[in-house]
Amino acid sequence: MFLNTANSKEKIISMTNNKDGKSPFDAAFEKGQKAFHSGLSIDACPYKDKKQDSGKLTFSRAFRKQWFAGYYIEKEKAGR
Repeated sequence: MFLNTANSKEKIISMTNNKDGKSPFDAAFEKGQKAFHSGLSIDACPYKDKKQDSGKLTFSRAFRKQWFAGYYIEKEKAGR
């Protein structure tokens, strides 16, 4: 899971928006896994690193992080 705090279950549950209980971050992780198995390069990440006009970060970085995590975990499993 993406969140790793004492009350992470509550946070994750509040972020779910589908029947299987997966968060949007879980979906980004799975997309990274699928991208690796589809033979896409690491540059294929669909999540751009966006910032607000004020320079503050957006959730895009969290989605990127999860996508890359899924990709690299599968790459490591494959021994590449």
